[in-house]
Amino acid sequence: MRTAIEETRAAAARAGKPTAAYREEFSDSQVKGLKLRITGNGVASWSLFRRINGVPTRVTLGSGIAVEEARKLAAEAGGEVARGENPNQKKRERRAAAEKARVKGMTVQNVLDEYIQASPKLKPKTSAKYRADVERHLKDWLDTPVQALTRKAVKQRYNELAVESKAKADSVFKALRAAVRHHMDVHRDESDLPILTANPLTSLPKGWGQSTAKTRYVTPDRLRAWAAAVKNAPDPWNDVWWCCLLLGARLNEILPMTWKQLDVQAGVLTIKDTKGKRPLEQPIPSWLLARLRQRYTARGSSCYVFPSQVTTWRGRATKGYVTNAADSYKNLSKACGFDWTSHDLRRTFASMATRVGIPSGVTRTLVNHAPPATDVLSKHYTQVPLDVKLNALEQISAAILEAANVQRGGSAHLRVVAPP
Repeated sequence: MRTAIEETRAAAARAGKPTAAYREEFSDSQVKGLKLRITGNGVASWSLFRRINGVPTRVTLGSGIAVEEARKLAAEAGGEVARGENPNQKKRERRAAAEKARVKGMTVQNVLDEYIQASPKLKPKTSAKYRADVERHLKDWLDTPVQALTRKAVKQRYNELAVESKAKADSVFKALRAAVRHHMDVHRDESDLPILTANPLTSLPKGWGQSTAKTRYVTPDRLRAWAAAVKNAPDPWNDVWWCCLLLGARLNEILPMTWKQLDVQAGVLTIKDTKGKRPLEQPIPSWLLARLRQRYTARGSSCYVFPSQVTTWRGRATKGYVTNAADSYKNLSKACGFDWTSHDLRRTFASMATRVGIPSGVTRTLVNHAPPATDVLSKHYTQVPLDVKLNALEQISAAILEAANVQRGGSAHLRVVAPP
Protein backbone atom coordinates (compact mmCIF):
# COMPACT_ATOMS: atom_id res chain seq x y z
CA MET A 1 0.00 0.00 0.00
CA ARG A 2 1.41 3.37 -1.01
CA THR A 3 2.03 6.12 1.54
CA ALA A 4 0.51 9.60 1.34
CA ILE A 5 3.83 10.95 0.07
CA GLU A 6 3.94 8.36 -2.71
CA GLU A 7 0.32 9.18 -3.59
CA THR A 8 1.22 12.89 -3.83
CA ARG A 9 4.14 12.21 -6.14
CA ALA A 10 1.99 10.01 -8.32
CA ALA A 11 -0.72 12.69 -8.47
CA ALA A 12 1.87 15.28 -9.45
CA ALA A 13 3.09 13.04 -12.24
CA ARG A 14 -0.47 12.47 -13.51
CA ALA A 15 -1.14 16.22 -13.49
CA GLY A 16 2.06 16.86 -15.43
CA LYS A 17 3.19 19.44 -12.81
CA PRO A 18 6.70 19.93 -11.41
CA THR A 19 7.03 17.79 -8.32
CA ALA A 20 8.26 20.64 -6.12
CA ALA A 21 5.32 22.87 -7.04
CA TYR A 22 2.60 20.25 -6.49
CA ARG A 23 0.78 20.01 -3.16
CA GLU A 24 -1.81 17.63 -1.81
CA GLU A 25 -3.81 17.94 1.42
CA PHE A 26 -5.25 15.17 3.58
CA SER A 27 -7.85 15.77 6.32
CA ASP A 28 -7.49 14.10 9.71
CA SER A 29 -10.30 11.66 10.54
CA GLN A 30 -10.53 12.69 14.23
CA VAL A 31 -9.87 16.44 14.53
CA LYS A 32 -11.98 18.72 12.39
CA GLY A 33 -9.94 21.21 10.41
CA LEU A 34 -6.63 19.41 10.98
CA LYS A 35 -4.88 18.86 7.67
CA LEU A 36 -1.64 17.34 6.45
CA ARG A 37 -0.14 19.11 3.45
CA ILE A 38 2.47 17.20 1.44
CA THR A 39 4.51 18.63 -1.44
CA GLY A 40 5.70 16.57 -4.37
CA ASN A 41 9.19 16.62 -2.81
CA GLY A 42 7.89 14.88 0.26
CA VAL A 43 7.80 17.82 2.71
CA ALA A 44 4.88 17.23 5.09
CA SER A 45 3.44 19.93 7.37
CA TRP A 46 0.42 20.04 9.66
CA SER A 47 -1.99 22.95 9.94
CA LEU A 48 -5.32 23.72 11.56
CA PHE A 49 -8.13 25.62 9.86
CA ARG A 50 -10.33 27.81 12.03
CA ARG A 51 -12.31 31.01 11.68
CA ILE A 52 -10.70 33.85 13.61
CA ASN A 53 -12.82 36.98 13.81
CA GLY A 54 -14.93 35.54 11.02
CA VAL A 55 -11.97 35.06 8.68
CA PRO A 56 -10.88 31.55 7.57
CA THR A 57 -7.33 31.20 8.87
CA ARG A 58 -4.61 28.58 8.56
CA VAL A 59 -2.61 27.98 11.73
CA THR A 60 0.64 26.17 10.92
CA LEU A 61 1.49 23.60 13.57
CA GLY A 62 4.80 22.29 12.28
CA SER A 63 6.44 19.71 10.05
CA GLY A 64 8.12 16.39 10.69
CA ILE A 65 5.82 15.51 13.59
CA ALA A 66 3.64 12.47 14.19
CA VAL A 67 -0.15 12.62 13.93
CA GLU A 68 -0.56 12.26 17.72
CA GLU A 69 1.63 15.34 18.32
CA ALA A 70 -0.22 17.24 15.58
CA ARG A 71 -3.60 16.48 17.25
CA LYS A 72 -2.23 17.71 20.59
CA LEU A 73 -1.00 20.97 19.04
CA ALA A 74 -4.31 21.37 17.21
CA ALA A 75 -6.19 21.09 20.51
CA GLU A 76 -3.99 23.79 22.07
CA ALA A 77 -4.40 26.10 19.07
CA GLY A 78 -8.16 25.45 19.02
CA GLY A 79 -8.36 26.39 22.69
CA GLU A 80 -6.60 29.70 22.00
CA VAL A 81 -9.06 30.47 19.20
CA ALA A 82 -11.99 29.63 21.51
CA ARG A 83 -10.64 32.17 24.00
CA GLY A 84 -10.58 34.84 21.28
CA GLU A 85 -6.83 34.66 20.72
CA ASN A 86 -4.97 34.41 17.41
CA PRO A 87 -2.28 31.68 17.49
CA ASN A 88 -0.57 33.19 14.46
CA GLN A 89 -0.34 36.58 16.15
CA LYS A 90 1.03 35.03 19.32
CA LYS A 91 3.63 33.21 17.24
CA ARG A 92 4.66 36.47 15.56
CA GLU A 93 4.94 38.13 18.96
CA ARG A 94 7.17 35.32 20.26
CA ARG A 95 9.39 35.60 17.21
CA ALA A 96 9.59 39.38 17.57
CA ALA A 97 10.52 39.04 21.24
CA ALA A 98 13.23 36.49 20.41
CA GLU A 99 14.58 38.78 17.68
CA LYS A 100 14.63 41.74 20.06
CA ALA A 101 16.56 39.68 22.58
CA ARG A 102 19.02 38.59 19.90
CA VAL A 103 19.54 42.14 18.62
CA LYS A 104 19.97 43.56 22.13
CA GLY A 105 22.63 40.93 22.75
CA MET A 106 24.66 41.78 19.63
CA THR A 107 28.21 42.72 20.58
CA VAL A 108 30.46 45.41 19.15
CA GLN A 109 32.15 42.68 17.08
CA ASN A 110 28.78 41.41 15.79
CA VAL A 111 27.67 44.90 14.81
CA LEU A 112 30.97 45.69 13.06
CA ASP A 113 30.93 42.39 11.12
CA GLU A 114 27.31 42.91 10.10
CA TYR A 115 27.99 46.45 8.86
CA ILE A 116 31.01 45.47 6.76
CA GLN A 117 29.24 42.46 5.24
CA ALA A 118 26.16 44.53 4.40
CA SER A 119 28.14 47.38 2.78
CA PRO A 120 29.36 46.17 -0.64
CA LYS A 121 30.08 49.75 -1.71
CA LEU A 122 32.83 50.04 0.89
CA LYS A 123 36.21 49.63 -0.75
CA PRO A 124 38.19 46.63 0.60
CA LYS A 125 40.83 49.00 1.94
CA THR A 126 38.20 51.03 3.82
CA SER A 127 36.60 47.87 5.25
CA ALA A 128 40.00 46.63 6.40
CA LYS A 129 40.77 50.00 8.01
CA TYR A 130 37.45 50.12 9.87
CA ARG A 131 37.97 46.59 11.15
CA ALA A 132 41.58 47.21 12.16
CA ASP A 133 40.75 50.47 13.96
CA VAL A 134 37.95 49.00 16.05
CA GLU A 135 39.54 45.62 16.75
CA ARG A 136 42.85 47.18 17.78
CA HIS A 137 41.75 50.20 19.81
CA LEU A 138 38.48 48.83 21.24
CA LYS A 139 39.68 45.27 21.78
CA ASP A 140 38.21 45.04 25.28
CA TRP A 141 34.80 46.12 23.95
CA LEU A 142 34.47 43.53 21.18
CA ASP A 143 32.47 41.06 23.29
CA THR A 144 30.39 43.78 24.96
CA PRO A 145 26.77 44.17 23.77
CA VAL A 146 26.29 47.56 22.13
CA GLN A 147 23.20 47.93 24.30
CA ALA A 148 25.49 47.86 27.36
CA LEU A 149 27.77 50.69 26.22
CA THR A 150 27.21 53.86 28.21
CA ARG A 151 27.60 57.46 27.14
CA LYS A 152 30.16 57.94 29.89
CA ALA A 153 32.27 54.97 28.74
CA VAL A 154 32.21 56.14 25.11
CA LYS A 155 33.28 59.68 26.00
CA GLN A 156 36.01 58.44 28.32
CA ARG A 157 37.50 56.04 25.75
CA TYR A 158 37.43 58.70 23.04
CA ASN A 159 39.28 61.16 25.28
CA GLU A 160 41.88 58.52 26.17
CA LEU A 161 42.60 57.83 22.49
CA ALA A 162 42.61 61.54 21.66
CA VAL A 163 45.47 62.14 24.11
CA GLU A 164 47.65 59.98 21.88
CA SER A 165 46.14 61.13 18.57
CA LYS A 166 42.90 62.99 17.93
CA ALA A 167 42.96 61.85 14.31
CA LYS A 168 43.16 58.21 15.42
CA ALA A 169 40.36 58.66 17.97
CA ASP A 170 38.19 60.22 15.27
CA SER A 171 38.97 57.37 12.88
CA VAL A 172 38.11 54.66 15.44
CA PHE A 173 34.82 56.18 16.50
CA LYS A 174 33.87 57.08 12.94
CA ALA A 175 34.00 53.36 12.13
CA LEU A 176 32.04 52.42 15.27
CA ARG A 177 29.45 55.12 14.63
CA ALA A 178 28.88 53.89 11.08
CA ALA A 179 28.37 50.33 12.36
CA VAL A 180 25.96 51.39 15.14
CA ARG A 181 23.95 53.61 12.79
CA HIS A 182 23.58 50.71 10.38
CA HIS A 183 22.54 48.47 13.28
CA MET A 184 19.85 50.93 14.37
CA ASP A 185 18.59 51.40 10.82
CA VAL A 186 18.30 47.69 10.02
CA HIS A 187 16.97 46.27 13.28
CA ARG A 188 13.54 47.76 14.00
CA ASP A 189 10.46 46.68 15.93
CA GLU A 190 6.89 46.29 14.72
CA SER A 191 6.41 50.06 15.02
CA ASP A 192 9.46 50.66 12.79
CA LEU A 193 11.44 52.07 15.70
CA PRO A 194 15.07 51.05 16.35
CA ILE A 195 15.38 48.15 18.78
CA LEU A 196 18.50 49.84 20.13
CA THR A 197 16.67 52.75 21.70
CA ALA A 198 19.66 54.90 22.69
CA ASN A 199 22.80 55.53 20.68
CA PRO A 200 25.70 55.83 23.17
CA LEU A 201 27.87 57.57 20.58
CA THR A 202 25.84 60.76 20.92
CA SER A 203 28.02 61.51 23.94
CA LEU A 204 31.14 62.11 21.86
CA PRO A 205 32.60 65.51 22.74
CA LYS A 206 31.95 68.58 20.64
CA GLY A 207 34.41 68.90 17.79
CA TRP A 208 35.06 65.18 17.45
CA GLY A 209 35.58 64.07 13.86
CA GLN A 210 36.85 67.54 12.98
CA SER A 211 40.56 66.85 12.96
CA THR A 212 42.68 69.65 11.59
CA ALA A 213 43.37 69.01 7.93
CA LYS A 214 47.02 68.38 7.10
CA THR A 215 48.64 71.12 5.01
CA ARG A 216 52.26 70.04 4.77
CA TYR A 217 53.80 70.07 1.32
CA VAL A 218 57.26 70.18 -0.25
CA THR A 219 58.05 73.85 -0.64
CA PRO A 220 59.86 75.04 -3.79
CA ASP A 221 63.12 75.59 -1.89
CA ARG A 222 63.07 71.92 -0.80
CA LEU A 223 62.24 70.42 -4.17
CA ARG A 224 65.91 70.34 -5.22
CA ALA A 225 66.86 68.21 -2.23
CA TRP A 226 63.81 66.00 -2.80
CA ALA A 227 64.65 65.47 -6.48
CA ALA A 228 68.29 64.69 -5.67
CA ALA A 229 67.19 62.02 -3.19
CA VAL A 230 64.59 60.51 -5.53
CA LYS A 231 67.20 60.32 -8.31
CA ASN A 232 68.99 57.65 -6.30
CA ALA A 233 65.85 55.75 -5.27
CA PRO A 234 65.79 52.14 -6.46
CA ASP A 235 63.62 51.32 -9.44
CA PRO A 236 60.66 51.66 -9.74
CA TRP A 237 60.26 54.07 -6.78
CA ASN A 238 61.94 56.94 -8.58
CA ASP A 239 59.23 56.91 -11.26
CA VAL A 240 56.48 56.18 -8.74
CA TRP A 241 57.21 59.38 -6.81
CA TRP A 242 57.51 61.50 -9.94
CA CYS A 243 54.10 60.17 -11.09
CA CYS A 244 52.57 61.13 -7.75
CA LEU A 245 54.09 64.61 -7.90
CA LEU A 246 53.54 65.53 -11.56
CA LEU A 247 50.04 64.03 -11.82
CA GLY A 248 48.80 65.03 -8.36
CA ALA A 249 47.62 61.45 -7.99
CA ARG A 250 47.06 59.30 -4.92
CA LEU A 251 49.66 56.63 -4.26
CA ASN A 252 47.07 53.84 -4.25
CA GLU A 253 46.06 54.93 -7.76
CA ILE A 254 49.64 54.91 -9.07
CA LEU A 255 51.03 51.68 -7.58
CA PRO A 256 48.50 49.26 -9.19
CA MET A 257 48.61 51.09 -12.55
CA THR A 258 48.59 48.73 -15.53
CA TRP A 259 49.67 49.17 -19.14
CA LYS A 260 46.05 48.71 -20.12
CA GLN A 261 45.21 51.86 -18.16
CA LEU A 262 48.12 53.81 -19.56
CA ASP A 263 47.94 54.64 -23.27
CA VAL A 264 51.58 55.52 -23.95
CA GLN A 265 50.85 56.50 -27.55
CA ALA A 266 48.08 58.97 -26.73
CA GLY A 267 49.70 59.88 -23.43
CA VAL A 268 46.56 59.39 -21.34
CA LEU A 269 46.07 57.55 -18.06
CA THR A 270 42.60 56.22 -17.15
CA ILE A 271 41.85 55.46 -13.50
CA LYS A 272 38.42 53.91 -12.94
CA ASP A 273 38.72 52.81 -9.31
CA THR A 274 39.22 56.12 -7.51
CA LYS A 275 38.57 57.16 -3.91
CA GLY A 276 35.60 59.32 -4.89
CA LYS A 277 34.25 56.70 -7.33
CA ARG A 278 34.63 59.22 -10.16
CA PRO A 279 36.64 57.79 -13.09
CA LEU A 280 39.58 59.99 -14.01
CA GLU A 281 41.07 60.48 -17.46
CA GLN A 282 44.39 62.25 -17.04
CA PRO A 283 46.83 63.34 -19.80
CA ILE A 284 50.53 62.86 -19.03
CA PRO A 285 52.88 65.87 -19.18
CA SER A 286 55.63 65.43 -21.77
CA TRP A 287 58.61 65.03 -19.42
CA LEU A 288 56.92 62.28 -17.43
CA LEU A 289 55.48 60.66 -20.57
CA ALA A 290 59.00 60.27 -21.99
CA ARG A 291 60.03 58.36 -18.86
CA LEU A 292 56.95 56.13 -18.98
CA ARG A 293 57.46 55.38 -22.68
CA GLN A 294 61.01 54.30 -21.89
CA ARG A 295 59.65 52.06 -19.16
CA TYR A 296 57.07 50.65 -21.61
CA THR A 297 59.81 49.78 -24.11
CA ALA A 298 61.74 47.91 -21.45
CA ARG A 299 58.70 46.22 -19.89
CA GLY A 300 58.70 42.53 -19.19
CA SER A 301 55.78 40.12 -19.02
CA SER A 302 54.02 41.88 -16.15
CA CYS A 303 50.83 43.83 -16.83
CA TYR A 304 51.82 46.36 -14.16
CA VAL A 305 53.74 49.56 -14.84
CA PHE A 306 55.55 49.16 -11.51
CA PRO A 307 55.83 45.38 -11.06
CA SER A 308 57.11 43.75 -7.91
CA GLN A 309 60.35 41.82 -8.21
CA VAL A 310 59.38 39.42 -5.41
CA THR A 311 56.53 36.92 -5.31
CA THR A 312 56.23 36.73 -1.51
CA TRP A 313 56.65 39.29 1.28
CA ARG A 314 56.73 38.32 4.95
CA GLY A 315 55.22 34.95 4.14
CA ARG A 316 52.42 36.31 1.95
CA ALA A 317 52.02 36.41 -1.82
CA THR A 318 52.55 39.88 -3.27
CA LYS A 319 49.92 41.65 -5.37
CA GLY A 320 52.13 41.71 -8.45
CA TYR A 321 53.08 45.38 -8.06
CA VAL A 322 55.25 47.19 -5.52
CA THR A 323 53.51 48.05 -2.27
CA ASN A 324 56.11 48.55 0.49
CA ALA A 325 56.17 52.35 0.31
CA ALA A 326 57.10 52.71 3.99
CA ASP A 327 60.74 51.72 3.38
CA SER A 328 61.04 54.17 0.50
CA TYR A 329 59.55 57.01 2.62
CA LYS A 330 62.00 56.30 5.41
CA ASN A 331 65.10 56.12 3.22
CA LEU A 332 64.25 59.13 1.05
CA SER A 333 63.19 61.30 3.98
CA LYS A 334 66.57 60.63 5.55
CA ALA A 335 68.37 61.35 2.26
CA CYS A 336 66.67 64.69 1.62
CA GLY A 337 66.67 65.85 5.24
CA PHE A 338 62.93 66.18 5.92
CA ASP A 339 59.86 63.98 6.25
CA TRP A 340 57.25 63.78 3.51
CA THR A 341 54.47 61.50 2.29
CA SER A 342 52.75 60.83 -1.02
CA HIS A 343 49.92 63.11 0.02
CA ASP A 344 52.44 65.88 0.65
CA LEU A 345 53.35 65.51 -3.03
CA ARG A 346 49.68 65.83 -3.93
CA ARG A 347 49.45 69.06 -1.96
CA THR A 348 52.70 70.21 -3.58
CA PHE A 349 51.12 69.68 -6.99
CA ALA A 350 48.01 71.69 -6.06
CA SER A 351 50.11 74.45 -4.48
CA MET A 352 52.25 74.77 -7.59
CA ALA A 353 49.07 74.93 -9.69
CA THR A 354 48.07 78.00 -7.69
CA ARG A 355 51.54 79.54 -8.17
CA VAL A 356 51.32 79.30 -11.96
CA GLY A 357 47.76 80.62 -12.06
CA ILE A 358 45.74 77.49 -12.86
CA PRO A 359 42.02 78.11 -12.08
CA SER A 360 40.87 76.32 -8.94
CA GLY A 361 38.15 74.46 -10.86
CA VAL A 362 40.76 72.95 -13.20
CA THR A 363 43.03 72.04 -10.28
CA ARG A 364 40.09 70.38 -8.54
CA THR A 365 39.46 68.28 -11.65
CA LEU A 366 43.13 67.31 -11.96
CA VAL A 367 43.25 66.01 -8.38
CA ASN A 368 39.80 64.46 -8.89
CA HIS A 369 38.03 66.24 -6.03
CA ALA A 370 34.28 66.70 -6.20
CA PRO A 371 33.03 70.28 -6.35
CA PRO A 372 30.98 71.61 -3.42
CA ALA A 373 27.39 70.39 -3.41
CA THR A 374 26.21 73.98 -3.89
CA ASP A 375 28.37 74.47 -6.99
CA VAL A 376 25.82 73.23 -9.51
CA LEU A 377 27.68 74.77 -12.46
CA SER A 378 30.89 72.81 -11.82
CA LYS A 379 29.05 69.68 -10.72
CA HIS A 380 26.67 69.28 -13.65
CA TYR A 381 27.63 71.63 -16.48
CA THR A 382 31.29 72.64 -16.70
CA GLN A 383 33.54 69.94 -18.13
CA VAL A 384 37.33 70.23 -18.35
CA PRO A 385 38.50 68.75 -21.69
CA LEU A 386 41.76 66.84 -22.08
CA ASP A 387 43.56 69.63 -23.92
CA VAL A 388 42.84 72.08 -21.08
CA LYS A 389 44.02 69.48 -18.56
CA LEU A 390 47.21 68.85 -20.53
CA ASN A 391 47.99 72.56 -20.85
CA ALA A 392 47.60 72.96 -17.08
CA LEU A 393 49.68 69.85 -16.36
CA GLU A 394 52.49 71.05 -18.61
CA GLN A 395 52.61 74.39 -16.78
CA ILE A 396 52.60 72.73 -13.35
CA SER A 397 55.21 70.18 -14.45
CA ALA A 398 57.51 72.88 -15.87
CA ALA A 399 57.32 74.90 -12.65
CA ILE A 400 58.03 71.85 -10.46
CA LEU A 401 60.97 70.70 -12.59
CA GLU A 402 62.41 74.20 -12.60
CA ALA A 403 62.14 74.47 -8.83
CA ALA A 404 63.68 70.99 -8.50
CA ASN A 405 66.50 72.06 -10.86
CA VAL A 406 65.75 69.17 -13.16
CA GLN A 407 67.00 69.89 -16.66
CA ARG A 408 64.41 68.71 -19.13
CA GLY A 409 66.15 69.13 -22.45
CA GLY A 410 63.85 66.60 -24.14
CA SER A 411 65.63 63.72 -22.42
CA ALA A 412 63.75 60.83 -20.93
CA HIS A 413 66.37 60.48 -18.21
CA LEU A 414 66.60 62.40 -14.98
CA ARG A 415 69.46 64.86 -14.84
CA VAL A 416 69.33 66.38 -11.39
CA VAL A 417 71.79 68.98 -10.21
CA ALA A 418 72.39 68.21 -6.55
CA PRO A 419 71.81 71.09 -4.14
CA PRO A 420 74.93 72.72 -2.74
